[in-house]
Amino acid sequence: MLSYGATFVAQTYAGNLKHMTEIIKEAIQHKGFSFVNVISPCPTFNKVDTFQYYKGKVKDINQMGHDPSDYRKALELAFHDLDHYYNPNAPVPIGVFYKVQMETYEDRMLLVKNRYKPVEDLQLLIDACKPKSV
Repeated sequence: MLSYGATFVAQTYAGNLKHMTEIIKEAIQHKGFSFVNVISPCPTFNKVDTFQYYKGKVKDINQMGHDPSDYRKALELAFHDLDHYYNPNAPVPIGVFYKVQMETYEDRMLLVKNRYKPVEDLQLLIDACKPKSV
């Protein structure tokens, strides 16, 4: 989602309800495009990626000093997010990967609306755009 322009990207774990609640609340309050991936093991059909499997692997990147305004570091963390499948000692990162404030689509549209006043009579606009007869 980073490459799609999300200005808030996070990952949390359903086994840590307090963390998950804080992350989702922060995402909702963020002004802009927010994306939260929730790791939620399925106890019925998935006997490998269980709550027990994730219990010792999840590490809060924000408590470890990650700077969420660092786009390159966020990309690097996202790229290595699934390393735990190949390396049993690799951590599963949770927390806010990326967060910045930028002008939103709604902000830009408001600027356009204020700059270009609406035409009161649509027919006048259509007539003004018609080709002139020679």
